[in-house]
Amino acid sequence: MSIQNVCPSDLAAKQCGYITLSDARLKGFDLGELFPVELLVVELDSVNVLDDLEMLVKEITDSINIEHKGACNNAGELKAAIEMYDSIANDDSQYPQFIFLKPIAKLEGEMRSLSDDQVNLLGDYGINKIKCLNMFKTHQDDELHHTSEKFWGFINQFEQYVFHFADKMTEGKYTGGYWKMDNGFFQLQGSNETTYLIENNYHQANLNCLGFSLFINIMALSHLSIASFHRNDNYVNHLAVFFSEYCKTLLKMNKSLYDLNSIQILLD
Repeated sequence: MSIQNVCPSDLAAKQCGYITLSDARLKGFDLGELFPVELLVVELDSVNVLDDLEMLVKEITDSINIEHKGACNNAGELKAAIEMYDSIANDDSQYPQFIFLKPIAKLEGEMRSLSDDQVNLLGDYGINKIKCLNMFKTHQDDELHHTSEKFWGFINQFEQYVFHFADKMTEGKYTGGYWKMDNGFFQLQGSNETTYLIENNYHQANLNCLGFSLFINIMALSHLSIASFHRNDNYVNHLAVFFSEYCKTLLKMNKSLYDLNSIQILLD
């Protein structure tokens, strides 16, 4: 089965933040300032995945069965590479393959975020996910008090767990700092050289501020979801589970910015 260039693969790619193959062809393979780009060839586990956009997005986001095919620095290199992979695609394979493009410079330089469509593809928690996420992102600059009283209560509990685990996981070496909220989680600010040593019985790693922040948020939300479940606080529980999935998705999307493998080992 040859390389595919059809919807819903293009839609899934866009929702994962990748450039689609059809977009590249429409532009004559000239992506301008987005170069260099990395080619990713995805072979799905099943033809049936194509019938389910949510599964397809998860497949791409989780980097399952993705082969990284190297960088293309200009339109000529990109066109030649795609034509080559198109020509050598295994026509006997029962599983479809897709090519996606990832702008290397952009992804290495700044954090990727989820679109509203991607957020809506996360689990169903009986909450307005977009509204809650936007309340969180704008909470620190909320001069008009858009944050509801119930949601404010969730933020306060979440924040206390973040501070607790930031102190506990660094054995007291974390001494405070400014945590921004405008990316949908508590993100500790610091220089690129700032690192935090995290260790448990199985592993240790020095994490930069972004990796440390996501690690601490996921730890905090895990414990908050358990605590709220045991006290039958469904509202806080659903929010904690949603924000946990949101942070875990961000963690995988931005894996080039920190040591993802170490963070996953430390979270297990």
